[in-house]
Amino acid sequence: KSYTKYDRMDGKYPGDKVQVDIKHVPDECIKFSTYGYKYYQITSIDEYSRKRILKIVKEKSTYETKKFLENLEEMIGFPIHTVQVDNGREFVNDDDKTSKESAFEKAAYNLGITIKRTRPYSPWQNVKVERSHREDGKILYNRKVFTSEKDLINQVAKHERRYNSTAKTSLKFKSPNEVVEYNSILKIHPAIVKKHLESVTYELTSKNLSCQDICYTLRNTRILFH
Repeated sequence: KSYTKYDRMDGKYPGDKVQVDIKHVPDECIKFSTYGYKYYQITSIDEYSRKRILKIVKEKSTYETKKFLENLEEMIGFPIHTVQVDNGREFVNDDDKTSKESAFEKAAYNLGITIKRTRPYSPWQNVKVERSHREDGKILYNRKVFTSEKDLINQVAKHERRYNSTAKTSLKFKSPNEVVEYNSILKIHPAIVKKHLESVTYELTSKNLSCQDICYTLRNTRILFH
């Protein structure tokens, strides 16, 4: 199993490592007929830039997390190398019970994204996304009520935009959006481009890379020159 050691080191660049988790939206703040549905918030947070993407869904399943992952790079604005998740069935299958991959795992493989699992009963290994969920509870779900599904989705989207545009002390008083933008500017500097191409050429010709690493390297190069 691809369990990850407890390591407080952040990602080295946007997309290097993204934590993903899912949170139940408290019933108390929903003031409309749900017809038996439960609402959940899927959350991703990039370890380097702290940029977050939030999505409201009506079931806790690999179907929903798969769709989220398939659109995540477009929504977050940069390629992703690794996603870190817990061992919930909405993300991964238990290797002790089945050899089949979940829909989420298959999507990650097709996208060239590596999956890292936290160790069982170790939520502190996904501390950034867990902490962000606590903040969502304090700032959003404990203070507001939602009068329709559309209202819920709009309020969460507004909360996401506010978070990504707010300066953080952990980012030296830059916002997540500013960190991503700054790193995007670095990508197009000629010296950086030359160094990147030399690195890509070396990796593809002299290293025994996995299919996932080759896919990621090629996608990263494509986006660099987009």
